[in-house]
Amino acid sequence: MDQFAFLQTSINVIKRKIFKVSPLTNNHLKVNTNLKYTEWTGQIDDNWHNADNWSDGLPFRYLHAFIPRVPRGNHFPQIAEACQIEFTIKNEGIIANREKVEVTKNGLLQNFGILKIEEKGELHNRGKLINHGTLRNAGKINSQNIFCNLHIIENTGIISKESRILQLSNLINSEINPLSILENIKNQPLTNVRK
Repeated sequence: MDQFAFLQTSINVIKRKIFKVSPLTNNHLKVNTNLKYTEWTGQIDDNWHNADNWSDGLPFRYLHAFIPRVPRGNHFPQIAEACQIEFTIKNEGIIANREKVEVTKNGLLQNFGILKIEEKGELHNRGKLINHGTLRNAGKINSQNIFCNLHIIENTGIISKESRILQLSNLINSEINPLSILENIKNQPLTNVRK
């Protein structure tokens, strides 16, 4: 399986070098044609705040961010300055956070790759955080709004309001039928509440 993934990644890198694939032909950006995306290229360095590392400049509220599995410049983004996310981020690569990042009420962070919150990093979620990949926390996560986990959280740091994490990965188990969980809840007797 690992060899296949490596081969597929290598082929994609070669295609980009030979055919000069533009961000507009990327199938991931065709999800919603009404949304405008800027793709992380990492052509210059790993600085999230450097506009030259993005296909159409820095993301903002009406220009969303896409981080590919393999950036054209082979640098993955690192957030080393305080940042507010008022837009959608779709991460299929690796994002490293070393500073205070706030996902605002308009923000959505979709992680399909690896999201690393490093020791001095903080992630304040006031918007929506959906983890389909791996979230590695060595810093602080404060989730005050929607936080759905569909895969892996590796936590050696602090997660406040951990009860707000909707652990959907437990429901997506091939051995467990999600409908059986609903049946068990439905069949539980109602308890009387006295005032």
